[in-house]
Amino acid sequence: MDLGGADGLIHISELSWNLVRSPEEVVKVGDELNVFVLRVDAENKKIALSLWRLQPEPWETINERHTVGDIVSATITKLTNFGAFARVEDSVEGLIHISELSVRMITHPREVVGEGDDVKVKILRIEPERRRLGLSLKQAEEEEEEEHD
Repeated sequence: MDLGGADGLIHISELSWNLVRSPEEVVKVGDELNVFVLRVDAENKKIALSLWRLQPEPWETINERHTVGDIVSATITKLTNFGAFARVEDSVEGLIHISELSVRMITHPREVVGEGDDVKVKILRIEPERRRLGLSLKQAEEEEEEEHD
């Protein structure tokens, strides 16, 4: 990044709150950006910059994007004895409690889902201050079936 005579670097981890595989997903040559200065190394003439530190943290604005009752796409990220965690956005995950995975009785989430599965879930609770999202797979499926009947 050219800062008018000095060069600065935005490390890939400083581009976005979300996972970035390539800088081109976020910026392109010629973009003019406001950036946050992390460090200035005058001796080596290097400036470390951040783009995401000027953006609101996703949990702070979650209620602008989602409301309780929404059906959203998610990816199962982790299975536990008490449920499955699912990523709704790159940096926002929620819990599908084992009781919300299926209408039938199950003893472990792996009976219904696996890590990496893409699913539709219903948002039951949004708790941004605790960074928690309550999700339901079975309620999303029930609503989808009702729409098709």
